[in-house]
Amino acid sequence: MQTAARRLARLAKLHGRPERVSYGPIELEVTNVERAVAFWTSALGMTPRPSKDGVALGTRSQTLLVLHGGARESAQQRRYSGLYHVAIGVPDQVEFSRLLARLIGNRISVSADDHVMSKALYFHDPDGIGIVIAHETPTRFSHFGDFARGVELFDTEGRPHPGRAPLNVAEELDHARNADLDADLAEGTRIAYLNLSVPDLAAAVAFYERLGFVRNLMVPHIGFADLGAGSTYTHRIGFNTWLGPDSPPAPKGSARLRRFHLHLAEQEVFTAASHLPDAADDVDGRLRFIDPGGIEVILSPPSQS
Repeated sequence: MQTAARRLARLAKLHGRPERVSYGPIELEVTNVERAVAFWTSALGMTPRPSKDGVALGTRSQTLLVLHGGARESAQQRRYSGLYHVAIGVPDQVEFSRLLARLIGNRISVSADDHVMSKALYFHDPDGIGIVIAHETPTRFSHFGDFARGVELFDTEGRPHPGRAPLNVAEELDHARNADLDADLAEGTRIAYLNLSVPDLAAAVAFYERLGFVRNLMVPHIGFADLGAGSTYTHRIGFNTWLGPDSPPAPKGSARLRRFHLHLAEQEVFTAASHLPDAADDVDGRLRFIDPGGIEVILSPPSQS
């Protein structure tokens, strides 16, 4: 199966273009800011960053998260649509394995899974917000199956794989044998993707396509869709309807994704977005949108990327 996102990735590679959309900071509302800061710094080695509002964390050179207080209810029960998980993308295998070792050393419950296009570590923050550590490995991936019987991906040797299979933890940890587990989060770490729980796949896909993402998979019978942005790793924002069509947005006062920032690499995409009827001017030439699930999205032009 070929997809629009894969075609865009081939063109971007051919012409040396960057990804059309990339992530800026992800802003989370939590029940206890001090506890959340302690978690992110101890679990992953994030460092404090300058911030005018909230507590910013990330690498020494880039803000990845901004934490805000005010939530009174955790996200443990997942009764609401909104953030399913946020993925922190690491620059290489060593950093992926080092963070796996660090999570285990901090006694954080984690599952290590193989998606062929990536390797992933799944865990939760103290409020139940879903987190993924992602190591992108698109060179292992060949093509998608037809999804008639579920998720199926093929590796470069033509072997089929389910969408999710366990990684060999011992083999993964071997890459971190000489790594410093207490080191700060590696430079080059970034926000890789978001997965959102939504009541309607079509509405979510249509909204984010207008902001520059390009359709990858649309698989309604398993309640899943995702979009790419010009990379051979085609999963940049994903959606699922696993909570059902009547799931309400996460309300104020619950631990949730409050807003997130997107940077565009192409001026024409930003100009087109500025003419959308629901676009609102933000500060410094940015645009503000509210997605179908009530999440605020701030769009920055190429000059600010």
